[in-house]
Amino acid sequence: MTDKKYRVLVVEDEPSICQVCLRTLESMGLDVTIAINGQIGQSLIQQEIFTQINPE
Repeated sequence: MTDKKYRVLVVEDEPSICQVCLRTLESMGLDVTIAINGQIGQSLIQQEIFTQINPE
């Protein structure tokens, strides 16, 4: 069985929320990338492959 690490992109401009998301998702074994605004998030989506994208 392959241990696949899921990649998650969090787009959030509030640093404290970013930290909570990062700690929580990493504790679940996920590979987390944080973008501090939508423009950076859009750029990352074009450059990298993420497991799932959930628009707010």
